[in-house]
Amino acid sequence: MKTLIIYGSPRKNGDSASMAHILKEYLHGDIVELDTYRAKLSPCIDCRYCTKNTACSINDDMAVIYDDDFDNVVIATPVHTSTLPGPLVSLSSRFQVYFCNKVFMGTETTVRPKRSAILLSGGGMGRPDEALRLAKFMLGQMGGAKDMQLITSLDTDKVPAKDDAAAVQRVIELAERWNFG
Repeated sequence: MKTLIIYGSPRKNGDSASMAHILKEYLHGDIVELDTYRAKLSPCIDCRYCTKNTACSINDDMAVIYDDDFDNVVIATPVHTSTLPGPLVSLSSRFQVYFCNKVFMGTETTVRPKRSAILLSGGGMGRPDEALRLAKFMLGQMGGAKDMQLITSLDTDKVPAKDDAAAVQRVIELAERWNFG
C-alpha cells in the first residue's frame, strides 16, 4: 500500500501536520509526502501546451501526482480565510491538463481509483465549506472521489488538533480501515 499525503500548511508542526503525523504513526505501507509550501510547484501558466500534448509543460514536483502511483491520497490542510491556502489552490490549477486533454484532444486522462481523505483543521469563524469544495475537487481529479473520508478539527483556537480526542480517534480509525480494507 502506498499513500500520498499533500500538506497545505506553512506550519511544519501545525494542527494539520499533527493529524497527518497521527495517520502516519498508525498507517502501514509506504508514505510519500508533498509539502506544497516547500516543494517545487508552479501554478498553471495557461501556456496551452496541454491542448496539444497529454502532459503539462512544467517540469516540477507535480510529477509525483501525475505519476498516479498511489492507493491512497490525503490532503492535510488548514482553512485560511474560508478556503484552502494559496499553494494548494495553485496545485489545483495544474489539473487543467486533464480538462484540456479531454476538451481539445478528446483523450480522457485515466487515473487509478484510490481511497482518499481530507484532514482539515481550523479555528476562528469555522466556515470550511469552500475549502472542502476545492479539496474534494482535487481528490476527485486524483481518483479519490469514490471513497473519500473527511476528518475535521475546527476549534483549534481553543483545542489543538492533537488534543481533539474525536479527530484523533477518527484519524486512527481511518488508518486501521485502510490497513485492513
